[in-house]
Amino acid sequence: MVEIPIDIVAIKKAHAVLRKKAQYERQTSKRRKLYEDMQRYKEAYPKSFSTLQEQAKREAEKELSEETSTAPTIVFTGELSITRDKASQLAERAGFKVSNHVSKNTAYVVVGENPGSKLQKATQLDTEILTEEDFNALLSGQKPSHTKTTTCKACGYKLPEPMSKYARIWGGFTCPQCHTINKF
Repeated sequence: MVEIPIDIVAIKKAHAVLRKKAQYERQTSKRRKLYEDMQRYKEAYPKSFSTLQEQAKREAEKELSEETSTAPTIVFTGELSITRDKASQLAERAGFKVSNHVSKNTAYVVVGENPGSKLQKATQLDTEILTEEDFNALLSGQKPSHTKTTTCKACGYKLPEPMSKYARIWGGFTCPQCHTINKF
C-alpha cells in the first residue's frame, strides 16, 4: 500500500478559498434580492420611492460630511448650568462638532455636575476634560487652563502629567503618598 502525503497547509488554503467564495455568493444573492425588492417598490409606489431616495441621499451626504469634517469634536456630560441644546449651539457656532459619544476622535469632554459614564470613557481614552469655565474660555478663543492631572481620592495627591496619562489608560493607580488604590 502506497501512502500519499497530505499537505495540511494546502488543504487549509483551499478550504479558506471555498469559504470566501461561498460568502461572496451569499452576499451577491442578498444584494440581488434587495435590488429586485427595490425595483418592485419603485414600480408600485413611484412617489414614495423618490421621496425615500432623496432622504437616503441627504443622509448619505450628511454622514460623509461628518466623517470628513476636520472640526474638533466635543461631548457634554453631567448637568450644566445651561441646557445641553444651548451648549451644543454655542459649540457649533464656535466651529466644533458636537457628539453624544466619546471616541478616540473626541477632542474635549465638558463635565458638569453628576457626570455619567462618558467621563470614565474620556479618562480611559486620555481625552482632555473641561469644566464649564474651561468650555467658556474655549468659546471665547482662549486656551483652557485645565491640565490633565489625576488626583488621589483619599489624600488629594496629584500625579505628575506623564504618570497621569498612564493612570488614565490603565484605569487607575496606587497613590505613592498614601498607597490608596484609585480606580476610575
